[in-house]
Amino acid sequence: MFQGPKDNILVKVTIHRTLHLSILSLALVSILRSEEKQTGKPVLEGDPIVFDESRNLLVASNARLRNGQMLLLADKIELDRNASLATATGKVILTAGAFRALADSMILNLESGDVTATNFRMGLDPVIAEGSRAERKDGVIRLEEANLYFREKRPWEPNLRAKSMEVNPEDGTFEGRGVGLRLGNFTIAKLPKLKLKTRDSIFEGRVSVGKDDNLGWHLELGSLYRLSEGIQAGGSVTGFTKRGVMLSPESIYERHYEGGYVKGNILSGFINDNGDNRGLDIEGQPVEADRGYADLSHVQRIKENFRVALQGEWRSDSETFRDFRRNQFYKRQWNDSHAEVGYEGSNFSITAFARLHANDFETVVERRPELSLDLAPVTLLIPELYHSASLSVASLRKAEADSSPTPDLEADRLDFTYGIKRPIRLAPWLNLTPMATYRLVDYEYGQDNPSRHLAEFGADLRVSMHGDFDAQNETWEIDGIRHDVGIVLSHRRLKDVDSDDPSTVPAIDSTFFPDPNLGPLDLFDMRQTDSIRERHLFRIGLENRVLTRGQDGLPRSLGALLLYQDLLPERNDGEHAFDDFFGDLLLSPADWLSLGMQSKLDIHTGQVARTALTIRLRDGDVTELGFSLFDYEDFSRQYQLTGTRKISERQSVFGGLRYDSEGKRFTHLFLGARRRIGDSWDLLYSVTRRKGAIKEDDWEFDASIRLYSF
Repeated sequence: MFQGPKDNILVKVTIHRTLHLSILSLALVSILRSEEKQTGKPVLEGDPIVFDESRNLLVASNARLRNGQMLLLADKIELDRNASLATATGKVILTAGAFRALADSMILNLESGDVTATNFRMGLDPVIAEGSRAERKDGVIRLEEANLYFREKRPWEPNLRAKSMEVNPEDGTFEGRGVGLRLGNFTIAKLPKLKLKTRDSIFEGRVSVGKDDNLGWHLELGSLYRLSEGIQAGGSVTGFTKRGVMLSPESIYERHYEGGYVKGNILSGFINDNGDNRGLDIEGQPVEADRGYADLSHVQRIKENFRVALQGEWRSDSETFRDFRRNQFYKRQWNDSHAEVGYEGSNFSITAFARLHANDFETVVERRPELSLDLAPVTLLIPELYHSASLSVASLRKAEADSSPTPDLEADRLDFTYGIKRPIRLAPWLNLTPMATYRLVDYEYGQDNPSRHLAEFGADLRVSMHGDFDAQNETWEIDGIRHDVGIVLSHRRLKDVDSDDPSTVPAIDSTFFPDPNLGPLDLFDMRQTDSIRERHLFRIGLENRVLTRGQDGLPRSLGALLLYQDLLPERNDGEHAFDDFFGDLLLSPADWLSLGMQSKLDIHTGQVARTALTIRLRDGDVTELGFSLFDYEDFSRQYQLTGTRKISERQSVFGGLRYDSEGKRFTHLFLGARRRIGDSWDLLYSVTRRKGAIKEDDWEFDASIRLYSF
């Protein structure tokens, strides 16, 4: 008799730190701006004041110098009126608005705003800087032997120390030499040189400890460092008492340049798993000891026309990611590895697309590669007669999982589609759009070379109406209402005009499972190329949209209700005269309330193929409550409730639950709290109960501390 694992308890403690320079840069920019040229005549006061007429120099003891909003205090101030230069020595205090600086000595140019200070300590909320020398010249700030603190200099507060640093507000860059990243007086990392944009983070670190029945106790140490502008690298080392040590290199990059950008990340993990019970993979085979994963994501825009996208997701076995990266596995349970290079013209696009079979335990339809040319609707010869076309040539392989007894299928395929349509305005409220489409699919498959010739004829008839209402409501921010109503009747007749025996067509791109969404209407949009069947369809649609005038003067949607019903005069096996009914509801009457619902209903059986409902309520940044329903035919019906509540500026609570009505049990419950400690740290603690899945049937207690900002 099969029995899942007993309930287990997982205890986890996490420390997460992130250091940012964005707020430091903003503060330093404000500092230098506070010293810029002031209007009005500087006034020097002191006891006594001595005037050196030959040098046009005023010397004051116990002095104060005023220049607009700036106030400079010192034991001694020399004011050179020829050069508009003030030299202050002894207990120097400079105040300019919210900025305040202390120094042993300071030289200030009242015209240019350039300043030099020695043994300084300066602050502009929330940043404090101190060091041996500070200089602002030609708009660039330079600091030597300097420390930067967030709000206050406290034990275990994050700070940055550097032998020298330079901030250029014009291009938004920070450059430091001999940089130390510190918590209090403890240095956690050193970098010989650091150059980056002032809004980039420079360090992230984490420490976590926990226990799980399958993995045992674990300890993780990880960090990411900013190597240069737009590039972070690092990773983590995790030791498991029951499994061994996992090494997880990681890199993140992002760069923007004229006409484009590039961004992506690399995540990986490798372990020699010496566990006594590694379990079975998705194919029912024992999991090997050498395990790992590697993910690559890359997106690039070159100029305005070229684009490149790459995604690779490799797993040594189907369970690696689930075992060692559970939180990420919840979001990424399907693997896909592909690459695409594309060019976008004014009304056409050319792409080269490849999909790879990266993991032996899954079935993948490979493209090796597929070349495509797509032409957007364009008028030719006859006015208002729109032509569209699509051409693709692909080498295909349906690569089965290792455990599948089904042999792989390979074929070369040419797929050409051409369509025309002619919008006709019968009345201001009535439009008719007849259309025709031809599709040729030609294969090279073994000894057979089957071809399919498909033709589709149809038309869309649309009735459009609207009404305007002078409704006003400040609470809902309503400034007039427009109600748009559209009634759509669509007809499509798809015929197989001249095709070879369908049994000779390789079923590579075929229907894998019923689509829970509204099915495609046009032959152009049918992507399951090898399983297209003849069809005669009417689709009736009722579209309601309610809009108001937004604060920017543009229309703002308050809600929409879209209803569609398909009717099939001629039917294939398994189809009925009244096919699926589909509804889509979206309400967003205010920023604090939103409701979305989608439903697909089989009229013949009365069964709901899919229902998805989401409701979200917000009370500013104090309270947020969300409710969701997910209902799939012959699969599950689950309800989810989540919420957060801010108790004070330093403390908040959060929680949620998920209920499976088919299994009549709560599958997921969690409750937690967040509390601010000091100026920079957040303490989070939570308790979670998971039930129902083989590997996630456990309790989890979690406590983490992380850096809020720097």
